[in-house]
Amino acid sequence: MPDARRRVERVLGDKPVADLSYLIPPLPDCRADPVEGLPAPISPANLPQELIVVSDSSWNAIQVWRTAYALGLRWGNLDLFHWHCENCQTSTFCVHRLEEPAGFLPERALEGDRVRGLVFLHDPDNTPDPAAVWNRILLAAAAWVRELGGRPIDRSGQPIRPWSGLGRA
Repeated sequence: MPDARRRVERVLGDKPVADLSYLIPPLPDCRADPVEGLPAPISPANLPQELIVVSDSSWNAIQVWRTAYALGLRWGNLDLFHWHCENCQTSTFCVHRLEEPAGFLPERALEGDRVRGLVFLHDPDNTPDPAAVWNRILLAAAAWVRELGGRPIDRSGQPIRPWSGLGRA
């Protein structure tokens, strides 16, 4: 674990990482009401599993790491970024690259890697409160768009609706 911590510290650098974690309200005990102002999903059975945010050009991988850490995500299993509720043992949702390889390696970031898109992913069948987790994914993606730009799309490339008020001003 100390080796992994050193690898992450090399990518994040000496400059403090902003704390934007307040943009994604915690899920104590993996259950919470949907966040006010976000669209309510039709039903957990019809809940999307993923949301894609694509860059209009590409993001510098170090910016990706710093933004992920600022939002409270942590690098871990399968070299993906994970977001955990306060009392959960497993990841509530994860973020991987749209292109291959899907994972994020600190060494690649330090070599000047670029990222074209991100996939915010959760498993509604194995999440105690899928609607609340989906709302956290919407908040995380909206914060991402505000910080680094980009646009949310579905797997077919169509814009995610409704998205008004959640993107860049």
